[in-house]
Amino acid sequence: MLINAMRPLFFRVTMIREPDGPICQEIKENFKEQLDFMLANPAIESFFAFGYVFQSKKGPRKLVAEPLETGSTKSTYPLWAQNPFPEHTVPFGYVHVHPAADTYNSVPSRTDVEYAKNVGARYVCVVQPKTKKMVCVDTATVIPIQLPKALNVRADVYFNPDKWERYEQERLEELPHCVVDL
Repeated sequence: MLINAMRPLFFRVTMIREPDGPICQEIKENFKEQLDFMLANPAIESFFAFGYVFQSKKGPRKLVAEPLETGSTKSTYPLWAQNPFPEHTVPFGYVHVHPAADTYNSVPSRTDVEYAKNVGARYVCVVQPKTKKMVCVDTATVIPIQLPKALNVRADVYFNPDKWERYEQERLEELPHCVVDL
């Protein structure tokens, strides 16, 4: 009984493969419409989850995304729970823009990474409207405590955009990540 209960979980884990190329570039090429919306509307919180759909165990795969959600603070719904191929879909990550991300929180936050780890997503990406870039962090090797959290930062740093940006970049340099121009 226990073995049968574990089989679907084991199947999903064995299906996870690394991206064919840098994940940032792959997201940029596949989801231009969603990324353009995020750049054009930085004050609206928006996000989408993405993953790979496998046509067969050894066959080609396709990067797919959930519909873009906007104006919401609810968590993303894991992609693997959706049709058409839930048993062949791997939750791989999600992309979002923090409200007013042109100044603060332009890298994935501690909450972002904790959520991604909970749903089994490998990457968390944040669109930066100010610089027109996207930063993706590999959650498999990141401990959430390594990421910036506003409550743990002195007020003179948090409320000064230049100091906060420098603080975020210093923290990001220590983490496995990729950056792409949008």
